[in-house]
Amino acid sequence: MLTALEQQVLQDFRAHPGRDLPMPGISSREDWLRLGLGLLLAAGRKVRALRFSPLADAVVFKADGSPSVPVEIEIETSLREQLQRIAPATCVMGEETGGCISGSGCSVAIDPVDGTWALVNRSETHATSLAFFEQGRVFLGMVANAATGEIAYALEGGPARLLQLACFAEPDAAYDLPLVGRPAQPLLVNLHPARTAGRFVDGFVEAWGRREIAMLKSPGGSPAWALLEAAKGSFVYVNRWSAQACAPYDLAGSILLLRCAGGEAVGLDGQAIDAYSHRGPFIAGVDADAVAAVVAICRRIDQDGQPQRPG
Repeated sequence: MLTALEQQVLQDFRAHPGRDLPMPGISSREDWLRLGLGLLLAAGRKVRALRFSPLADAVVFKADGSPSVPVEIEIETSLREQLQRIAPATCVMGEETGGCISGSGCSVAIDPVDGTWALVNRSETHATSLAFFEQGRVFLGMVANAATGEIAYALEGGPARLLQLACFAEPDAAYDLPLVGRPAQPLLVNLHPARTAGRFVDGFVEAWGRREIAMLKSPGGSPAWALLEAAKGSFVYVNRWSAQACAPYDLAGSILLLRCAGGEAVGLDGQAIDAYSHRGPFIAGVDADAVAAVVAICRRIDQDGQPQRPG
């Protein structure tokens, strides 16, 4: 069931399409949530409109070879403009336009289109992710997928929430995560693809062949979206991640969401990762036993790949 705040934000958004939600100021975490929901709805409308449009002239490639589309800068710029009006002391860090997270006061980190390759190829594994910080600590994490019509969020200390927006004349719906009422399932794994993950892919295919896992998929796209999927409760997500440390807009918001759903993201040592500066592999899920089983598979693959020492 939708909360009163969720209902009001959806009503205001639909009553005034194309406008920012009315926000006289921000004095509470609920106000930040209201702002975040409004921003994700506006961003989702822009991204959804772009998804099936002609994209050939809109896509540009950055120095690292990754694609970008103009809507990403538009979304970040819109956030900065809103905050300048209602909370001008807030720092903003965007994947496209830079910035920083302040150790004092409030900050917002945004990745307007996480998984841009998925968007430009009309797949569904892209997302917009937001993380809100106070004194350098994340207190609100949000992830939205314009393709599926889902918005998820979690305020620190509260439940992880999933909103499913109406698409086929059904009512909007809302759920606490993880989703309940599902039957017990065998181990399901979502392995993030990477050019350096060949041995991991082979190892998990072998584990699937031995029936240690029941399903293995590797769609790629947005890690934030994959972490939300893990928070729903069925899949364990495995990401080799690069040697480069993650940025605040990469994982912080979606890992808070996962943790509020009762889950965790751990390294190969089984310990919780630092969501602000992690580097290297991580495994994420709600069921602790399932996560531990996947960690064991990952460690075995790593060990099997080590060169044998002479006797």
